[in-house]
Amino acid sequence: ARGVVEDRAKAVWRGRVRIEEKARRATAFQRHDALLTGANAEVDAAPLLEIFTNDISCKHGASVTRIKPEHLFYMTSRGVPEEEARAALVEGFLKI
Repeated sequence: ARGVVEDRAKAVWRGRVRIEEKARRATAFQRHDALLTGANAEVDAAPLLEIFTNDISCKHGASVTRIKPEHLFYMTSRGVPEEEARAALVEGFLKI
């Protein structure tokens, strides 16, 4: 999952992978990435793995970031208006 949280919004993400006892050799992966664009935006992300057997491969992760000032500077110093630069950075984040 990937999302953008603006203004004063708060996003809550609860990922869950459950591997039952009979699911030997199962493989699972979950990830959540969030981009905060508002000064008061918040994200509460909690990946959860429930594993009831051995011999499996499970991974999980979560990241929360903001638009980096140096990325905005790079784009605006090349003539891109700040609002367009922000929009392009958000679009790029969502397309990764």
